Amino acid sequence: MTILLRLALALLSVAAACSATRCPQRCLCVAPNHVVCTALSLTEIPADTPPTTEQLDLNGNLITRLRTDAFANLPNLKSINLQNNRISVIEPYAFRGLRDIESLHLQQNPLTSLAAHALGGIRNAGFIDLGHNAIASVEAYAFAATSNVDTISLSYNPLTTLRAHAFDGLHHVTQLTLAGTSLQTIEPDAFHNLSRVGELLIMRAPLKRIPSFAFRGLREVGVLRISGARVETIEAGAFAGAEDIGRIDIANVGISDIAPGAFDGVRNVGDLNLADNDLVTLRQGALDGLNGEVKRLHFGSTRFVCDCRMRWLLAYNASARLDPDHLAQVTCSLPEQYRGQPIAHVDFRAQSCPPVDVPPVENMPYIRGKEHNDGNAGVARSISSFAILLLVGLHLIFECLVAF
Repeated sequence: MTILLRLALALLSVAAACSATRCPQRCLCVAPNHVVCTALSLTEIPADTPPTTEQLDLNGNLITRLRTDAFANLPNLKSINLQNNRISVIEPYAFRGLRDIESLHLQQNPLTSLAAHALGGIRNAGFIDLGHNAIASVEAYAFAATSNVDTISLSYNPLTTLRAHAFDGLHHVTQLTLAGTSLQTIEPDAFHNLSRVGELLIMRAPLKRIPSFAFRGLREVGVLRISGARVETIEAGAFAGAEDIGRIDIANVGISDIAPGAFDGVRNVGDLNLADNDLVTLRQGALDGLNGEVKRLHFGSTRFVCDCRMRWLLAYNASARLDPDHLAQVTCSLPEQYRGQPIAHVDFRAQSCPPVDVPPVENMPYIRGKEHNDGNAGVARSISSFAILLLVGLHLIFECLVAF
């Protein structure tokens, strides 16, 4: 009896092992742990995919939805190919639990949005390719709890909007690329809590402005580069709250205006490259916040019209608001006698300029912490209004008593 029991258990063990390595119906197993299920009109991930599978090719099927924990039973996956399906919905944490995955291909799907947590919970990934879809927006927390990724590509999507907190919770990424998109709007805090990124690349997008607080909360980035765009304006506070960035590169993108306070609140930047834009003048306060926070400033071959509008720079320099090395980068195209020379060489007395009024620091927009104090200001105004009403009331009572 004991012998028969042992034999039965052994047969069950063999059967289980056989089942664990059996190829899914209609699919092809071209090598150990490599399952190919291409162009089979599948609408779901095969439920009988062996748990030992390391490479899963589902290219060219009819899958429309990736459900939460869709790959929870396939812990050994190294490569997933879901290109050319009909995926329009990725449920929260569809890829949760994947470890050490080398490539995740999701290109050529009718995916219109990345919802909250859609790409959340992935650890130690090589390449996540979301390019060539129909993604128009990245919603808040789409990549939450995902870390240690070599490359994430959102390129060549009709992406128009990055929502606040779109990349919140994404850490340790070698390269995050948004190229060839239709990006027009970066909501405040879109990059909040995105940290430890080698390169953040926004390229070939019709982004006309960098709005206030677009990069607030972005931390520990090697290179932030915006290129191939037509960024006309950097708004006040655009880089406020961005910290520890090796290089901000926004050269040759057509910038014609930098608002006062655009860089106020940035922290610890190695290089700020504004070379070869369409700037002809700098508004008062345009370089506020750079002194002591930005090590090197580059304007390249940009030449400014050094007329009275620029005289404030020298006054700021005298008040120690500007780094002398930064000021040396501001060179002139006009007046003719100062062509190619630093603005510090210009004699503004010959231009009959009016006096320069340098406002005190506390009155400047986007000074450190000011964007968080509006509520206090409102309270102060309310208290002031209440005091006035109280005094008026006391005065009326006094007049009444006198008349009595």
